[in-house]
Amino acid sequence: MASLGGRACAGGPLFFMCRCCWARRVDCIIRCGLVIFGFCYGCLAPAFIYDVTMLRKWDGSRGRYQKVLAYSDFHDQLTAITQQVHATQSVHIDNLLKKVNKNSCKIIVEDLCAANDRGCASCGNFCVRPRGGILGGLTEKCQAAGASVCNVEYRFCRVTSLGPVFNAPSADPASFASTTMITMGALRDEIARTIGEIETYRDGSFLQNVHQKGVAAVKKKMNDFALSRENTVSVARYVGDHMRGGNKLEMLKDLLIFDSQLLDSKILHQIVTAADKELIVLFAGGSHCANVCGALEKMGYARVRSEPQKHDYLGAGVPKPLNLARVTF
Repeated sequence: MASLGGRACAGGPLFFMCRCCWARRVDCIIRCGLVIFGFCYGCLAPAFIYDVTMLRKWDGSRGRYQKVLAYSDFHDQLTAITQQVHATQSVHIDNLLKKVNKNSCKIIVEDLCAANDRGCASCGNFCVRPRGGILGGLTEKCQAAGASVCNVEYRFCRVTSLGPVFNAPSADPASFASTTMITMGALRDEIARTIGEIETYRDGSFLQNVHQKGVAAVKKKMNDFALSRENTVSVARYVGDHMRGGNKLEMLKDLLIFDSQLLDSKILHQIVTAADKELIVLFAGGSHCANVCGALEKMGYARVRSEPQKHDYLGAGVPKPLNLARVTF
């Protein structure tokens, strides 16, 4: 993984979006983006915010509440409504970045298009840079506004190597440069590094249990996929040898998203190690936000509000974009 020399996020060592949500995101990114050897190709990855939840917890030592504001992102195909909504929702985010107190606010994002908390933004010479969505490029927008931001994304090798195959499952995996040149060891290593980081967390008994269960489940799946035994094999060779028949897409999705619990742990760690911040803003996939908010409620955070109160749908399980003008901060 190439290092961009980025600075680690504050809050100690740095080192659950559900499976269907992450699969939709990957599908959208791959359909819209081009992965080219040695280059990052820009693309339009349509998306929108469909839910915002605020929680708070009283901090007696500081005599104030700490608030967590979670923006749930949904990735969809490019339609007229998502283009229009993206423009208006982007204005809301711009206004939020202008209004928040930069000294007492921390922003956490899930952004495949920017350096993460370890300074990594690619898998060797390969990267995917979708543009036009909500999450893609949000890290750089926050940095430009002078906000404290932490990008918890780490799955760059998975997306750059498996994405082309996921997009064209009938094609020869060896026809894609990234799939041929990235090894299964690179996929294993980006997961192992994240597990190693999570195993250093000391976030209290409740979260330690969450972290340990997530890590154990991911380690079992890594063993099932034989990532260590196949570490020198190219992703193209692995896919050709092990993923055939009518369930190929399901197997690819499983390999893309089986470690989603680790991202939840990274988000939760960033929150609990930012006790000095009065406001924490999270931008992530909707199921990640739901999982994180659920865990925080078990830790004493109270749900103050959620918008909308009840979700409406555009059809086929796609929620309606949220009118962010109703959301105050």
